[in-house]
Amino acid sequence: MLSGQLADYLAFTYKITEITARKRIERLQSPIHKLKGLFADNQSFIYHSINFNNQEYFECLEAAFEKSAKRCYSVIVAINYNHGIISKLDLANYTFSPTSKIKGHLLYSTLIERLKQVRVLIDYDEEHYTLNSYILKNVEPNFRRYKSIQFVKDLVVNQFANWSKNIGLCSFRTGETNREVGGFQFAFTSPSYINGLVQYKNNSPNPGFVVADVLIGNFPTTIEIDFFLQKINAIRASNPNLKLFPVLILDGVEVSALSKLKKFGVLIASVREIFGENY
Repeated sequence: MLSGQLADYLAFTYKITEITARKRIERLQSPIHKLKGLFADNQSFIYHSINFNNQEYFECLEAAFEKSAKRCYSVIVAINYNHGIISKLDLANYTFSPTSKIKGHLLYSTLIERLKQVRVLIDYDEEHYTLNSYILKNVEPNFRRYKSIQFVKDLVVNQFANWSKNIGLCSFRTGETNREVGGFQFAFTSPSYINGLVQYKNNSPNPGFVVADVLIGNFPTTIEIDFFLQKINAIRASNPNLKLFPVLILDGVEVSALSKLKKFGVLIASVREIFGENY
């Protein structure tokens, strides 16, 4: 469990102060061990050596990530959503860790390295990641299904880029895939000069940006869309002068997730609504 949870348990069980409980935790030695450097509020993940790397260890570690290391948890959610396998080039799209240094944020490359060190993230091959088998929702990564969905995803992004340019939302010959805006990577980005996004400085226009990610081939809930909202929030907090037009491309979504996206001001680009039922 997390060190904070353990401190609460010790304080309640032995009628001691929280400070005393934390000091006891600091003095713990083998066979009790601590996993540090991934959790909020300088917490540690506390475990017994007999449980190291077994199913209970990884299940509890995942729960600890969900509670106190959302950036780590977003990686697990993304890979499970993508049927247990994901392109190394795409994974940064589904997290809210910056690909460039931003004060107060764990760099994406550092996050990946740490998750590999603790054996949560595994190299499937040179171009793809998977998860430790104890964390995978599916017993085995479905590579054939992944490849077919990836083909569709690439096609949809290309069609969305054309649609955006045709209606004047984006500039021609400017859209890029898997590119960074505001320090974070998106599936599609493009500068935009539409009113409300463009800003002028010394009579020179500074464009805003259309930023889009894709969730297709599965059924997203509020958990699966969280990375996108967190990413937009992080950009707005670190770079408030950067104007964004956030888009999430979907082929289906849970009602509560749909409401949350609308409340947040995200354009919900339903494949059916944008491209038609036959598409």
